[in-house]
Amino acid sequence: MTTQVTSLNPIFTKDIQKAYIANIRKAKILKIASIINFFVITIFAIYLLSLISVSSATIPMVHIAIGITAPVIGVLLSRLLVSAKACTKTAAFYKDVLKELNTLKTQKESDIKKYLDKIKCTSKDIEKSIPAIAHFKAWETKKEKSLNEIEELKKNDTTDPNLNYVLEKQKHEIQENEVLRAKLKQAEIHHIIENPTSKKSLEDFGKRISLSFAKRQAAILSKDDVYFIFKDKIQKEKHKKCLTSLEVKNLDIYEISKLIF
Repeated sequence: MTTQVTSLNPIFTKDIQKAYIANIRKAKILKIASIINFFVITIFAIYLLSLISVSSATIPMVHIAIGITAPVIGVLLSRLLVSAKACTKTAAFYKDVLKELNTLKTQKESDIKKYLDKIKCTSKDIEKSIPAIAHFKAWETKKEKSLNEIEELKKNDTTDPNLNYVLEKQKHEIQENEVLRAKLKQAEIHHIIENPTSKKSLEDFGKRISLSFAKRQAAILSKDDVYFIFKDKIQKEKHKKCLTSLEVKNLDIYEISKLIF
């Protein structure tokens, strides 16, 4: 019996091209808004500098209001830039999904099955699983890029302890927030490929806890290494509190998927 489209996980029905274009447009709008915001701040700064020689008693209330407003606009500029960057990253991800999607559509079903066997994943309908597999492979690409960045940082041969510490922090940041996060997302998609009607996500089971380099090392040494912590109800069902950063790092995707889902 054919699975109804309406019952499938959204990953199978989402218009990737539309999502890609929407994020590109949003990033452009946010960048333009940030530029406008920057010019407004510049004008405010110039105006305030012109008032330096004026006695505070003679400065109208409107001038004081402008002085108070300027920092607020500065915060807005920062948020606009962060949002624009996030949209750009999301658009880049969807671009990778589209690339994988187009490649998978040209491959033989037997070749796709070999890939699924490689990642220890089963699908009742390989052709219908292609959108989810494309997302899985896009996250794989994202993960590999991050691992390459770590390898490049490892090439920095230095005896300077301060610089070494900075490099370790940079490597940790990539590992913690890019590599391990990608593996969790792949575990979620692994589950979806095997259970196409499932609407379950990582957030239904728990949340990711990102720590700084120093705090993560301390957590590992104190045997309190928590990277993905399960919700209380899930902890009771699984008799397991969490997945450690070392577990997520060392386990295969299918193993992480089974532990969570």
